Amino acid sequence: MQYTICLEADPTICDTATVLVVIAECADFPTNDCDDDGVINALDICEGFDDNADADGNLVPDGCDLYDNQVSIAKERMNFYLIASYVFDLSEKITFKPAALVKAVSGAPIIADVSANFLFNDKFTLGVAYRWDDSVSGLAGIQVTDGLYIGYSYDATTTNLNNYNSGLHEIMLCFEL
Repeated sequence: MQYTICLEADPTICDTATVLVVIAECADFPTNDCDDDGVINALDICEGFDDNADADGNLVPDGCDLYDNQVSIAKERMNFYLIASYVFDLSEKITFKPAALVKAVSGAPIIADVSANFLFNDKFTLGVAYRWDDSVSGLAGIQVTDGLYIGYSYDATTTNLNNYNSGLHEIMLCFEL
């Protein structure tokens, strides 16, 4: 249903809105997903709408976003990266590789990552990483052959977004020809 609202003092100033009425047979239990958006009722941010739809990337689902009708202008911005790492031979069988990355973009917060990886017998990798005010990660991997590396990493969010996700799992397959 679509309706129009106008100012009483000036009927030429109007705005339109759409109302969606959903009638469904879904018991409102915390573990159900009554609006079928993949988010259970207990964690649903925008009831009746898809919590994953966020066209403008402001972390507010489109169905509850008061600012979605505003015009946005995309601008190209210069990205600056500073990367540093070094490989230390701790022994004949163990190497240590610390690394740091800083990314700066005009109008966005600075992102800083630090990581520490250990390589054992040129075959097994274990490491940890930290992204400033965002996440911590752990990784493990194995060099199966000279041309094949298999790894796994888990990234846990340290911000309030951890209320809405349980981390990120990554599986790595690296082929070297």
